[in-house]
Amino acid sequence: RMPEVIRLRQIANDPSGDLQDRQSAGYDIKQYTNDVQTMIMRTAPVVVTSCISAQQMLSDDSAAFPIVVLDEAAQTTEPALMCALTAARADQLIMVGDTKQLPPTVTSQNVELRKS
Repeated sequence: RMPEVIRLRQIANDPSGDLQDRQSAGYDIKQYTNDVQTMIMRTAPVVVTSCISAQQMLSDDSAAFPIVVLDEAAQTTEPALMCALTAARADQLIMVGDTKQLPPTVTSQNVELRKS
């Protein structure tokens, strides 16, 4: 726990507080969170995330990960996989899965797309 973040959350969540102070505290919380996330991405030897979250978590200035291991490979879509590969800037991809896995879940209003 970071005492400064706890203090800022109290300010941001205090409905009786000044609006500008609350907004400023919210901005500072986001900055602290981004700084911690960046530190983790630069120092962690392994990061476990979903394909889409990898794209959201890894920024241009975070460390590159040479290998992406994709578990439950049959359940991902190609666009989701590309998100993880480009975010990690990986040189290698290891796909793990088996023939009994379910196909990817695609949510769409398009009936033809749902059938494919």
